[in-house]
Amino acid sequence: MEFGFKQLELSDKKTFDRYFRFYQPLAGELTFVNLHMWDCVYHSSFLEFEGFLCIVCGEPNARFSLMPIDGVGGDQAARLAKVVGMLLAYFKEIGQNLVFQRVTEQESNAIEQAAAAINCKVEAVFDRDNSDYVYRYEEISGLPGKKYHAKRNHIQNLIYNESPEYVSLTPELLPACIKILEHWHMDRQDDLAMQHEKLSQLILIENFAAYGSCKGGLVKVNGIPKAYTIGQMLNETTLVVHSERADGSIRGLYPYVNQQFLLHEWPGIQYVNREQDCGSEGLRKAKLSYHPNHLENKYKVSLIP
Repeated sequence: MEFGFKQLELSDKKTFDRYFRFYQPLAGELTFVNLHMWDCVYHSSFLEFEGFLCIVCGEPNARFSLMPIDGVGGDQAARLAKVVGMLLAYFKEIGQNLVFQRVTEQESNAIEQAAAAINCKVEAVFDRDNSDYVYRYEEISGLPGKKYHAKRNHIQNLIYNESPEYVSLTPELLPACIKILEHWHMDRQDDLAMQHEKLSQLILIENFAAYGSCKGGLVKVNGIPKAYTIGQMLNETTLVVHSERADGSIRGLYPYVNQQFLLHEWPGIQYVNREQDCGSEGLRKAKLSYHPNHLENKYKVSLIP
């Protein structure tokens, strides 16, 4: 059977944006930018079927599906059952079991109902390491109250001692971002995961202008670029931050670039999704220190024919 999955390319952005605009995703993975910048690792391919955008990712011997993205509405349950049936056949053809990864609780429930309609059982496992941290904009940008006292102190120390300057990111500043990224990786273990992380960030920076949907900010400290960040709207109310890199030896620089990016580029939004911690203890501690409003919990859902 010919399924017609196509490898992801930059020229496919309009197609993906159309589906995501209709679907209004909650999971931080579900933007074209995220998929494209991580394609060096996940080798994404896609197919339009029954009004859904079906996205399959992963190494050749460990493929998985993201949540099928509905682009038309209406009789979603019946159409999703057909999509799940098609994906079961596709994964059977490549000799693997159908597994959905990075799906939200609501999406997991929809998959379970679709599987039941075609007499297929599911097993859903909570994926804490990939659950997204979501913050209220007014809190993470304003840093009010006692719980953010340390963050405000760090920022004030930076302002008093280092003369930071925030500027909106433009194509002319992208080489400076690459230098910041290179410096950030200099003192870190050069394992495969870190190599993939660096490559994905380079792809993001190099395609910043071509994506068209991202905004970024850069911070100079005493006139020298030392931090940058890049993000885009995930849905109508929520910003997702794809990248944030800073010279960690400069006290207050991380909270400063985070705050200034929100205040300058994204006034009036409601939520900020700062993605997952990938199981990193240090990253988890840092993300929790900003007191998330909630976690967008994600699941791994395996189908059992």
